[in-house]
Formats: sequence, structure tokens, C-alpha cells
Amino acid sequence: MVQDDSSYFAFQGDLNPDVNKTSTTFLVRLQGDESDAWKDFTEIYAPLIKFWCRQKSELTHAERQDILQEVLQSVSQSIKKFDYTRAERSFRGWLRRITRNRICDHLRGKAKDENVARLSSDLDIPIPEPDDAIAPEEETDERRVLLRQILKRIRPEFREKSWEVFDLIIAAEKDSSEIAEMMEMTPAAVRQLRSRILRRIREEYARLGIEIAPAAAESATA
Repeated sequence: MVQDDSSYFAFQGDLNPDVNKTSTTFLVRLQGDESDAWKDFTEIYAPLIKFWCRQKSELTHAERQDILQEVLQSVSQSIKKFDYTRAERSFRGWLRRITRNRICDHLRGKAKDENVARLSSDLDIPIPEPDDAIAPEEETDERRVLLRQILKRIRPEFREKSWEVFDLIIAAEKDSSEIAEMMEMTPAAVRQLRSRILRRIREEYARLGIEIAPAAAESATA
């Protein structure tokens, strides 16, 4: 798979444009305390929580791990209070706020214990409400983290050659005829493979309740 996964966002326009909020089914499963749902949540969202923690250079690796566990515990304790029926409510925004609160709590404690005055200005930055808008680049970074997890989950379902073909479609921006000639396939087989992988990605987004931005970028070359 290509090392620079930014090009994979090219195909997100091919995903269902209506999938722009976390699936109700997934949230119901979490609120019902289903073990499989919590396993999925941890596998998909823990890397995103770690990503948010890494944005604070003051935190050590051990501190980030502690915050991760605190966030997971907070989510477990409060998930039943999350009202997914509110149209404006974003699950990822809610999770982001919990994480930022835990980070700020930790930094305040660290500043107090170590009497580190230089942290004070950072602690004065207001934490946005769960559904406040974030910068486009932040949104892209977050979705990239989640996309990596999806690709990791479905990768074993396809042969390595299939991913080589998909990389050519997405990253090299070659059309199906060029790829077919390079990989000794028919153009129809290339298009079918592209469709199969996109379908699996779409299914995982829906099953795991991952929010995507509608038509985030141009669709991949057919």
C-alpha cells in the first residue's frame, strides 16, 4: 500500500454521501454495552484519541497512555447519556471534547505539581463545544486516522495484488485500461476490483459508525 495515504481521500467522494453522522445502530450497540461494539470502538477510535494526545508535545508517552485509559473510562461511564437523536450532535465531536478535557485536567495537574508557569497560557485556551466547527485541516487529519484503521481491518480480505491494483487506481491516477495492461488484467476486472474494495470500505464505515464528510474530494479515476 502506498506510504503517503493522503491520496486515498480521492475515493471518499465515492462513498455514500449520506453517511455524515455516526450510525445510530453503532451507538445503540455501545449504549447496550455489547462487547463486540466496545471492541470495535476501541480498535477504531483509540488511535484517534492517541492522535489528539500527540498534538500536545508536553505529554510523555506514558502520560498519553494514561489519558487514553481515562478517556475510554469516561466514554464507558457516560455513553448512555449521549443523545444521538439530536440532529446537531456529533459523536466524534463529543469524543473530542472528552479527550481535550482529560488532557487539560492532566496538564493542570502537571503544572500544579511541577509549578510550570509556561503551561498557563496553553491552559487558558477555551475548549470548544462538542459540535463546534474545527479547521478543515484538523478534520482531514482526523478522518485520515480513521481511514487508516478501516484499511487495516479489511486488508487481509484481499490479495496483495488487489491492493497493488487499488493503489494504482487511487495513487497513480491511471485509468482502468492502463492498469489492466500493466497488471495483465482486463479493464473490466480492474473496475470490478475497485468496486469491491470501495464497497467493503463503505460497509465498514457504516457498520462501525464512522462519520465521513460528504464528497470530500474528487472520486477516483475509473
